[in-house]
Amino acid sequence: MTTSVHEDVVSWLQDFFKVPNNGVVDDPLIMVTGQPLHYEPSGTEVEIAPDVAVRPDITIVPRPSAYTVIPHPPSDVNRNPHTRIVCEVAVNQSTGHLRQKCST
Repeated sequence: MTTSVHEDVVSWLQDFFKVPNNGVVDDPLIMVTGQPLHYEPSGTEVEIAPDVAVRPDITIVPRPSAYTVIPHPPSDVNRNPHTRIVCEVAVNQSTGHLRQKCST
């Protein structure tokens, strides 16, 4: 469970990143979600879940065919385009804990 302050900041960030969609709710070009599972950008199979993730819709960056690109480009666990912006909201967390999150 998170604090209400944490969730308020997460909600505000999500609303902020949705502004370029001009109010489009169904099939927006910019997908803004909370805690989608992604693999670490380093190429390992370690899954991470950021507080806020911003990625293009598959109409902008389509999923590659399994046969055309090897290895697969970075993506979430469902092979959607990899998140371009990751926000981690820290409320009542130590600096050491944040450094550890940033390094992963």
